[in-house]
Amino acid sequence: PLPTALLPCLAIPFVELFPDLCLGWWTPPSLNLKQYKKMWFLRVSLQFIAWFPVFEMLLPIHPDSSNYSLLVIGAIACIASRKFFMDKQIKRVEDVGMWNTELPFDKRKALFVIISNSRPVDINKFDDMSARYVTFPTKIAAAIVYGIVNALQSHLEVDDNTKLMVAFATFA
Repeated sequence: PLPTALLPCLAIPFVELFPDLCLGWWTPPSLNLKQYKKMWFLRVSLQFIAWFPVFEMLLPIHPDSSNYSLLVIGAIACIASRKFFMDKQIKRVEDVGMWNTELPFDKRKALFVIISNSRPVDINKFDDMSARYVTFPTKIAAAIVYGIVNALQSHLEVDDNTKLMVAFATFA
């Protein structure tokens, strides 16, 4: 059974099931970037609300040490940097004149992928370079999840440990 303290964590899978709410981690498939930018405060709040119970439950198991503090700081850093880097990427996409024209959805999607994955034009421009690191916060989040799994592993029975490893392998 799921502990009731972890119920706020269910908000994240819920918003990922409905990506056009623009509250998820990823860019919405509708590519409604204006809505995505407008919903930033609610999106960041939901991410903090989802992480808080995890760390609250982890604290008694994993004593307050430098590793625990590093996990908390990493979660804050990945949420904040995701907002920063996504804003830079969206600005980069919106600055392309073709983006603001009437394009069919499939061409708009292809244009978004091309612009998002293109190399910086001027390496001396911070905005151009920072848009290249939009996937970095996801890697930080994966490291945090690995740290949580590592902290939990020694406190579980063999069956629960196996379930945890299968779940981690499935989602990683």
